[in-house]
Amino acid sequence: MKQIVEKNESREITYLFQALEKEWERSGKTVTNRKLNQDAIDMFSEYYVRKVKEYEREQEKDETKSIKKMVKTIKDMSILLRITKKICAKSNMKDQIEKDYITIELDKDERNCLENIIGSED
Repeated sequence: MKQIVEKNESREITYLFQALEKEWERSGKTVTNRKLNQDAIDMFSEYYVRKVKEYEREQEKDETKSIKKMVKTIKDMSILLRITKKICAKSNMKDQIEKDYITIELDKDERNCLENIIGSED
């Protein structure tokens, strides 16, 4: 009986994480447009690669993590992924190729995350 309860709890937790990830894949309401030059994109890219490697190392560890820490990590990685997708999408647009910068729309979480990485726009 105990195994059945644990299995159901595990399914519920898995469902919860999947629902959160799906929700976090979507950007919220746009609060700002941010211009990024190549230096800013490179800085963000280096940070993103470093965070992905850290995340992979954390996943390989056998430590038990608190639910709170797991949720925060997944949310942070989701925000980074959304920014990355926006940068890639804009970088591949024909009208952006001739400019020295791209402009992306950011929601509140994305704006705060990007400002922590490359600083605020002057």
